[in-house]
Amino acid sequence: MTNTLIKEVIAFAALIAAAWFVSALGRKKQVLTAGAGARAETGWPGSVVFALKAALILGIFMVPVYFQSDPPYSFYTNKDASVKVAFKHIGKKVVNCDEAEVIKSEGERYRKALKKTSRVQMNMARLAGCPRERFPVHVSLSIDGREVLDRSYAPTGLKKDMASYVYDEFIIAPGRHKLNARLGDSGRKDAPDYTFEETVDIKPAQVRLIMFDDTLGKLVLE
Repeated sequence: MTNTLIKEVIAFAALIAAAWFVSALGRKKQVLTAGAGARAETGWPGSVVFALKAALILGIFMVPVYFQSDPPYSFYTNKDASVKVAFKHIGKKVVNCDEAEVIKSEGERYRKALKKTSRVQMNMARLAGCPRERFPVHVSLSIDGREVLDRSYAPTGLKKDMASYVYDEFIIAPGRHKLNARLGDSGRKDAPDYTFEETVDIKPAQVRLIMFDDTLGKLVLE
């Protein structure tokens, strides 16, 4: 049994014990009240006294729960390290159609036709003729010359026109490693649009992240 599991068991047992004690106090008070009959009570009302006792007992038992509820935990031992590939990226359109240009040209046509007749209509079919679907984002990764990732991430959205979400993780030994990542967003698996290559030192229990920086327009390592 790991230390974390032991701590969780202790915290759970403390909560059960606190609940049992509060319940026992309640039953005891009911018995005493029934036996006393109509005897007059002095001091604070019994309900207030019971509430204070319950709060005190719960507080005592919640001390270990509080200190054990959020123990530090690491998924990696000192013998492991990790390389993550995590980011979102939107692929290029499957059909190269400039929506802005289509709208502009149709607006110009409508403006000229409107000078000749008032019954002119805009060609809505033409405006809707630009498919919105995007290419999947394909990512491949090699560590020390060994390919560990070669996967396509589908675009999201009902029309497949939104970003792809990339996430994969690889546990490796600490030390010096050569990372080579490729990203394709235009449907050409054999011709990546972005590449990244770097040799880095990764410390024990360290996580290095490969992501796409939209500001720089390239793959980066953090």
